[in-house]
Amino acid sequence: MDNRVSAAIFAVLAAGVIASPVLSQGQIYRWKDASGQVHLTDSPPPAGAESPQSPPDGDAPSSSKAPSTPKATSTPDDSSRGLTWGLRKQDDLPPNTVDVSCHGGPKVDPRYAHEGSCNPYHGDTSCSVRLPLLCFEPDGSAPPEGVVRGWAGGRVAITAPTAGTALTSAERANAFCSTALGTGWRMAEFHDGKGAWGFVAHGHINTTSRFWVHINDQPGNCWGSGSPAASTSPNTPTTPNTPTTPNSPSPPQPPRVTDSEALSRLIDLQLAAAKPAAPLPLAAANQALQQVLAAQVADLEIKERVVGLDLAAEIPKDPKQAAEQKAKLNQSNQLFAKMRQALRSARVAQLTRCGTVEEAGNSVLACDGQIDLVDTCGQPKHVRDLLMFQQQGAKWITGESTVILQQALQECHPRP
Repeated sequence: MDNRVSAAIFAVLAAGVIASPVLSQGQIYRWKDASGQVHLTDSPPPAGAESPQSPPDGDAPSSSKAPSTPKATSTPDDSSRGLTWGLRKQDDLPPNTVDVSCHGGPKVDPRYAHEGSCNPYHGDTSCSVRLPLLCFEPDGSAPPEGVVRGWAGGRVAITAPTAGTALTSAERANAFCSTALGTGWRMAEFHDGKGAWGFVAHGHINTTSRFWVHINDQPGNCWGSGSPAASTSPNTPTTPNTPTTPNSPSPPQPPRVTDSEALSRLIDLQLAAAKPAAPLPLAAANQALQQVLAAQVADLEIKERVVGLDLAAEIPKDPKQAAEQKAKLNQSNQLFAKMRQALRSARVAQLTRCGTVEEAGNSVLACDGQIDLVDTCGQPKHVRDLLMFQQQGAKWITGESTVILQQALQECHPRP
């Protein structure tokens, strides 16, 4: 398979959706006049106005960044504080999606809040506190039906609780996510929702606490200005409760994990937080799986036509170059055919541990299962996967699996 053809195909598959237009760069101000009337203006409020620049709960300001000149907020006593978000409960969200937000619960200490919510300017939670990191894996996916704004185009998950003092740089924080969840994961950033203050993404988050979030244009991180963590060079990271001296060697970096090890950890975390439940009969599980795979096959057929049209439109007039381009088009068609065959071959071979979790007000059955399929090389594969099932009347349906599609799309490599 020509690497350039494969790269073009996988670029289309990874993109998923055309990038949204650039958001307005204007700044919106919210304030009250002397009579108590609320105003929304694009110019700063007059002197003496009440509650200037307060983002409505759940609404991102029109700027894609946090306001650069917020009104004065209370400065934390120890100044070593980081930015946190929480979960927002929205019963109208589709299954397997979560809303993470500055305005989520539980609320932060009001002494360190900005307008009653998170504080991206000074941080809102002591860096000595142990909280999970909110991690994000961007994948360019289109928003599911029912999500109209704030879609981040990816997945979220959380790590084990970590002291903010261990987050000595953005790179260090990203390493915590990639170590815990695998390649492609990083710490979630304040503007990941193509706006600010919060976003919606695929994921399953089971926690009653807030979680650490990064902001890239304000000092409200544990490694931000004025924070003890900021005085430590990113090249000499510290670990919680481990004092260092200028001559002490840097502690070893956490070991890298394979994608399969990261998936295993994710499955274990999900099931550890779930209530034990009996697994589905394999017949019902397979019927539910075939429905979602059929939708993925249909999506592949659409993308195949897009790639085919792009390649066909670029066929040059030179006979030799035209023959090469037609060969690429043929290779593309063959690869897509193998992808569809791989997806259609997938079967649930075994469901081991299962548990129920609450997602958007619905009870979802999460199971650790083995999926058998034939990859694009024609070789049998046995894949461990986390499957989500939901009952609708007498039928079971399932959301997209975490690994099946990626395994089915793996390129073939010549065997030695």
